[in-house]
Amino acid sequence: MKNLINKPHLIFLLAIPIIMLIGILSGDAVLDINVHDTYYVISHFHIATLISILFGIIEIGYWIMNKANRKLS
Repeated sequence: MKNLINKPHLIFLLAIPIIMLIGILSGDAVLDINVHDTYYVISHFHIATLISILFGIIEIGYWIMNKANRKLS
């Protein structure tokens, strides 16, 4: 637990494979967006990929700040 407090980027690093596994195993469409009489349907896999990329960017930011000996609030 103390390691996760000192290195919060590990939480994002561990969440990426879990989110991708959920996205691959789920086959239904999760998000329907109605824009001007057109439905956009986004699958679990694409949302999981987007969230994983976002978590990867956050994790890299935390890791860079840790290597630069900077503190984040």
